[in-house]
Amino acid sequence: MTTKLVAHSALVVDDDVMARTIHKRLFEREGWLVKAVVNGHEAVELFRQGDRFDLVLMDKEMPVLDGVHATTELRAMGVQCHIVGVTSCTDSLEVESFIGAGLDAFYAKPLNPAKLGRIIQHFHDDDRRQ
Repeated sequence: MTTKLVAHSALVVDDDVMARTIHKRLFEREGWLVKAVVNGHEAVELFRQGDRFDLVLMDKEMPVLDGVHATTELRAMGVQCHIVGVTSCTDSLEVESFIGAGLDAFYAKPLNPAKLGRIIQHFHDDDRRQ
């Protein structure tokens, strides 16, 4: 009898093409199925259209709809998946505002394989508790 591994899915939301590409590739190296969009509005629209993800990696500062407002909107829509915020912003009040919007975790940019490993570990630890 063979065990079929189920891939997890992630949505990477970032307006910076380099960050978006790097984050997408880091998840893909870990076997995740990944979709990427350039702003919070596109992320919200995907969920409105019925797309579902296990984890959303949400940048804070983006045009059209930033990460704080997109996270707030997703939570108001009843989205329960893990939302992990990322930003290069160092202002503690802005970071607290982002976390308060409904994040499950927060990490400073830039992400690297070690930080992504912690994000995935946090996801799996929470997943086992449910």
